[in-house]
Amino acid sequence: MKRLGTRVNLIPVIAKADTLTPNDLLVFKQRIREVVHAQGIRIYTPPVDPDDDDTTVEHVRSLAEAMPFSIIGSTEDIVTRDGRTVKGREYLWGVAEGQFICRS
Repeated sequence: MKRLGTRVNLIPVIAKADTLTPNDLLVFKQRIREVVHAQGIRIYTPPVDPDDDDTTVEHVRSLAEAMPFSIIGSTEDIVTRDGRTVKGREYLWGVAEGQFICRS
């Protein structure tokens, strides 16, 4: 990753993030950030344009703080308890929707 990060934009992701509890996901993200920092791995940072409005600048900063992104992907249509059809995974405890959520 060190060598690759000098040639391409690296965007770290955690696949199947729905298999982790929210607390475990936060701990795992922090561990990844620590390793990336300790190893000097260059991760893509979205550029901040000084001409952008405050809302756009804040959005870009929140994206950078959310890395590594947690991903839930699915090609299956699932019907939720409230009757919506979404892409996601169905578990005994409920449905994990495959949607974009930005959390740091």
